Amino acid sequence: MFAAYAPAKAALVRFTEIVAIERARDGIRINAVALSAFVLGMTRAVRSSAEIAGEIEAAIAKRLLETQDTVNAEKAARFVVYLTIGKGRDVTGKLISAVCDRWDCLHRYPEVLAHKDVFTHDRVDILRLHGIANSRAPTGSANSTARALERSTASVIR
Repeated sequence: MFAAYAPAKAALVRFTEIVAIERARDGIRINAVALSAFVLGMTRAVRSSAEIAGEIEAAIAKRLLETQDTVNAEKAARFVVYLTIGKGRDVTGKLISAVCDRWDCLHRYPEVLAHKDVFTHDRVDILRLHGIANSRAPTGSANSTARALERSTASVIR
């Protein structure tokens, strides 16, 4: 079920990043918005294919369908407004979760957004950055970049 979905999503995210770079000089901002789970046709497909989709995905789909939960859809709508006419209108070339990321304050941290791997396909998760910088980051300049990014994102994650 997800064999086509996952690579298609990855391709769209990378396409977003590249087009954002190419169109930046024209003042065009482009982002990929990760919507999270809410009631869609795919939700019904996951529910009806629980043995293929997996227990966790099927349980989420079941809950969404039974409760007609609209919280994630409402967060996504607020996020799109933030990106288009709100304070986030200068954000571009990023993959941002409307539900999981702290997008409401991104405009305050241009130094974080300027990092090429924050909120992108090659995602640096600012909530786990400390662990990455201390245990898995390569030595040398990449590690220095990780430490600098950690310092600049410290106030974002609080």
